[in-house]
Amino acid sequence: MKSLRGARRSILLALAGTGVLGALAGAVPAVAGELPLAFAVRGVVAAVLVVPGTRVAPGTPLARLDVRPLQALHKAAEAAVTAASAKQALAQRRLKNTQELYDAVSVSAGELEEAKVTLTEAQAKLARVQARRAVLAWRLERSVLTAPRAGVIKAVPGFAGQVVDPRAANPTIVVLRIE
Repeated sequence: MKSLRGARRSILLALAGTGVLGALAGAVPAVAGELPLAFAVRGVVAAVLVVPGTRVAPGTPLARLDVRPLQALHKAAEAAVTAASAKQALAQRRLKNTQELYDAVSVSAGELEEAKVTLTEAQAKLARVQARRAVLAWRLERSVLTAPRAGVIKAVPGFAGQVVDPRAANPTIVVLRIE
């Protein structure tokens, strides 16, 4: 069941960035030649940057989320990576010292094993906090909704202050008429 949830989340995230999810959820009906666009990440819309009739090129920013919460989490993740890196380096030094003492028959095999386990745990912790930092960086990168193709803004059903969440019915922020 867990892998099914993971696959469902991957599909939802992939669809959310295309605007297809908003159309499927009924936020704005899909019409040929129109692309309903929604955020791929959850947050609060800080600003909608376009109005109906605006001509846009691919990559043009259309709306942005309030990134302050994500920036705070990312800063905390950076600090966690720094701390975990230091703990891993310490565990590596302790293992090296314990190995030397073991080779000199000054510590037991149990103490050497404990040093190895401590290093493995530190490596796992570092990997976890690095992954968390990467996810937060990914979310920050997707905090700006951009035009995937050239076109004209047909409608702007989104608004500043709107809460968006791709795990729920992801509301359309902008409808792009493709040219």
